[in-house]
Amino acid sequence: MTSKIVLDVDALCEALGRAVFYGARASQLWRYTREIVDMLYPAAACPDLEDLGRALLAEALIRRAVASIGGISADALGILLCLSPGVMGRPASARQHLAAGLFDRHPRTFCRGRYQRDLLYDLVVEIYRLHSDTTNPPTVGA
Repeated sequence: MTSKIVLDVDALCEALGRAVFYGARASQLWRYTREIVDMLYPAAACPDLEDLGRALLAEALIRRAVASIGGISADALGILLCLSPGVMGRPASARQHLAAGLFDRHPRTFCRGRYQRDLLYDLVVEIYRLHSDTTNPPTVGA
């Protein structure tokens, strides 16, 4: 990458909220929430990468951030964003139901209350931290 990228935390949080509907695997990011890829790895800053390569980097960074969060929160984020095994293809409402169950909350309370929103914001802050770490930049397969 050739230049420092400044992330808009609020815009990224909003975009990840939309990604809950589709998922955050590279194929889903590129097809449905391309703005996440463009925010994390803009084409101008990654001239040597094709679009799918940038999407793979974005997925890897999201996975790394989820893993850094750990615990029940990471489990819920993995389910919500289709990053956990066995949830690909399930509708967002089913994934939200599963994630809510981890917190022993009703799905409506989980989604409309602070739980899902707080998880996503924590994820964005962790993405920001990892993305800003110049000593250990995120890479594909991380």
